[in-house]
Amino acid sequence: MTRLTKANLIASVPGVKGGYRIAQQPDKITFAMIIEALDGRPDYQDALEGAGEQCEIAATIQAAEEQMWQYLENKRLIDLKQI
Repeated sequence: MTRLTKANLIASVPGVKGGYRIAQQPDKITFAMIIEALDGRPDYQDALEGAGEQCEIAATIQAAEEQMWQYLENKRLIDLKQI
């Protein structure tokens, strides 16, 4: 919860009936924002490069990762309402 609070995605509500609330409008919060706040954005590139050259596996994984993040940046918290 601390990471989400620091990313200004949630805010704590004090008091007996307190807890947490969403700090922004649900249509402004993307799944990418949530994942980045919790875990950061992983970079597999360094682990897959060998001898200074990019191998085909690394290129494939990098392309897939870029597509995944693009998808997550387009999915918003409000989209959960439609499920």
